[in-house]
Amino acid sequence: MQVNVIIEQSVVDKINTAIYRFPDMETGGQLIGSIGKDAITGSYTVYVADLYHEISQVGTGSGFTFLPSYQSNAYFWCSQKYGGKLHIIGNFHSHANFPAFWSKTDDTMMRQLKGEALYIVASPSEGSWLFRFKDDEFDFCDDCGVTVADGGSVDTAIGKELIESPYTRPEGSAAVQYTAIPHYTVSQTKELAKRFDYGVDALHDKRVLLIGAGTIGNLMLESLVLSGVGRITIVDTDNYQIANLPRSPMVSRSALGKPKAFALAKAAAEKACFPLTITGIKADICKLGFGFLESFDLVISVVDSMAVRQFIDRGCKIYDTAHISAGTGLLQSGFFGNVMFSPPGTHIDYAQMFGSGWRKGEEKKRSCAEYEDTTQPQVLAFSSRIAGLASDLALKWLLGRMADKKSVRKYVLKSAGEAVETDAASFQLVTYREPSEAAEGRSELFSRLGKLPAHFIRFDRNQPKSELYRLFRRELNDDSESFQLDLEDLAMVLPVVYCNQPVASVNVCDVDVVDEVLFKLPPVHLYSVFTEDSEYLVEITFADAV
Repeated sequence: MQVNVIIEQSVVDKINTAIYRFPDMETGGQLIGSIGKDAITGSYTVYVADLYHEISQVGTGSGFTFLPSYQSNAYFWCSQKYGGKLHIIGNFHSHANFPAFWSKTDDTMMRQLKGEALYIVASPSEGSWLFRFKDDEFDFCDDCGVTVADGGSVDTAIGKELIESPYTRPEGSAAVQYTAIPHYTVSQTKELAKRFDYGVDALHDKRVLLIGAGTIGNLMLESLVLSGVGRITIVDTDNYQIANLPRSPMVSRSALGKPKAFALAKAAAEKACFPLTITGIKADICKLGFGFLESFDLVISVVDSMAVRQFIDRGCKIYDTAHISAGTGLLQSGFFGNVMFSPPGTHIDYAQMFGSGWRKGEEKKRSCAEYEDTTQPQVLAFSSRIAGLASDLALKWLLGRMADKKSVRKYVLKSAGEAVETDAASFQLVTYREPSEAAEGRSELFSRLGKLPAHFIRFDRNQPKSELYRLFRRELNDDSESFQLDLEDLAMVLPVVYCNQPVASVNVCDVDVVDEVLFKLPPVHLYSVFTEDSEYLVEITFADAV
């Protein structure tokens, strides 16, 4: 008897999730699909399209029983979902801590009902599966040809749960979260350990924020995921377009039209070889505010805008969060790129690194990713050099292998092979060490941060400004008649450009009105608050947004 089994990848994922959620207990589920027989050759084609599984139905360490209620629930569910187009065609069950084999109990179960059926037994302890098909005459086939519908293999030696989890999204954003939990046998774990010069679980608890899901973001995320970083958040505000595909190696055509952060998070979870919780947030990072950056071990910004990269860098420095910033551009008809690494506690601002007028010039430059179509292969090739350098720095930092933890470093790379003088200067490293308090060129911003203590205020923007006014007076111990909430100094204008009119500051006084400008500000951010006589640093958390 010839039997060809075609099983959807989604069913393989669901079975893995079912057997590994309680790996020491047996479980089971009903296979949904169709069975066809070729009238000439007599061969069977079995299509497994879906799975009915009840999480609460768990057996013992050596047995699982399909109760009548389970069977009836499955029939009702299949009928409601597929309207008679697909049917229950068999079942699967697991063997917990035993190998995958057909027991006498299994044989008895298969012979109880007449009809064609497919049976699957899976062993979570050994990562092995067996398939058996039964025809109307109770003839059995143990040598089924099995393929995954998307062209893959059903070799599930690495079992993995893939769970889409609920996630509380920040205000003004949308979010998804995936949890991937791969399961290895003892021998597989030992084999993996041979190929790592650090423990494979060394990075499981590290929290990394990746801002930007373009070419460099794709390449860096792949490196982080395959290196074992266990908690990653992606923030991006765009959707994938057709022009993004040639330079986005982590995603497929199915990502078109979807938010970059969502598609990239799912792709990373599917590719993960180590435990991973990954969150995709569609949002403008400037709207999330400096406070969003505080809870991470490392922030990586790979966005086109240098102004936004500086905004992120300031927030990281304020909250003593390690930051890697990377990007590419065009120079003299060739590509160039930079990677900047700032350990916590360093106060070297971008203005010191690039000189006066740098920001205006950078804002005018186009991203090399938006250049003419003929450059697209070069975009990916050159970006891989930038991403490789940034990824190496990221792993060194997360593993505690960074020797110099007090200097800011800027790496500048230029594309080689242009047959011009600059070919020889394809790589340059500049190190910026912390200047003394009196040194000329020390950032005015961070000089002030060192002198002014930070105050913390929580405020509901639905309340009138008079409530914020009273909070300022009490927290700052200042009886001034009004306070000016500066929106363009520490915040660099970015959070308020979304207002209809340019706003430099908000006057906070004893008036019973709700100020709409406050609703344009990030959920958590650090501001300069000043009166005629004094200046303060105040972190405001808007309670209605968190």
